[in-house]
Amino acid sequence: MNRSRIVTSIAVAGMLTATMLQPRVASAQTPAPAAAPESTQQLAKKLVNPLTDVVSVPFQFNWLNGVGPSEELATLLYIQPVVPMSVSERWNMIGRWVTPYLSQPMAYGGASGIGDVMAQGFFSPKTNGTFLWGIGPMLNLPTTTNPMLGLGKWAAGPTGAIVKTSGAMTYGLLVNNIWSFAGTGQANREDVNMGYFQPVIAHTSKSGVTVVLNTETVANWKAPEGDKISMPVNVAVSKLTKLGLLPMSMQVGAGYYVVRPTNAPSWQLRTTFTLLMPRQR
Repeated sequence: MNRSRIVTSIAVAGMLTATMLQPRVASAQTPAPAAAPESTQQLAKKLVNPLTDVVSVPFQFNWLNGVGPSEELATLLYIQPVVPMSVSERWNMIGRWVTPYLSQPMAYGGASGIGDVMAQGFFSPKTNGTFLWGIGPMLNLPTTTNPMLGLGKWAAGPTGAIVKTSGAMTYGLLVNNIWSFAGTGQANREDVNMGYFQPVIAHTSKSGVTVVLNTETVANWKAPEGDKISMPVNVAVSKLTKLGLLPMSMQVGAGYYVVRPTNAPSWQLRTTFTLLMPRQR
């Protein structure tokens, strides 16, 4: 597997959605003039609901282990502000901007810096029900020209999510796919056709402790047979607390790649800090 495909596996795995462990799209419930304050459990559940209505700023730190022929360490930081907006009486639109900062091992030049930015916009109907859905476009912006840090292509495609909540449980699925439509600079870069599939199961206690099990499958449809799929299975635990007057979530987790391309990571560690800004209703 060549270097550009390894970089794609590392850099795009989080950008294609950055995990359902943070909120991505919103489906704010119908405003109520005298709504009761949300409980700790209700607010914590919004962190695993990809159709939540909460404004948040997650900082996700990833350590990818076993990268390259020498099984080195790569690191990723994702800054992922999420801003839900009401666009009509029936619909919300949620903007999400994912900015990655990558540090590659020496096998790939030891490059570090900001990678390609992923912009997403989700449309979701307002509902008080326990079944939610949302769809929208996503766009990869080639904000880096370093082939070890980004795709070097403009790419776009659809994204969607469905969520079912039941008591303390949350069940969800996030999917998307992007295709390249234009290049940057004079370098000849590979075309992009990549998909992302993320099922999730989570349990949130009344004290705000959430246990999450998910997979983050990246499908590089342009890669050779045997190198198309990257699939880590992740387990994470988070706790809702406070930073000053604002609620904040702290999370730790780990994942093992049950399917991985040649020279891709074999396992990963993750720490996430998410600042929440609940909207007044």
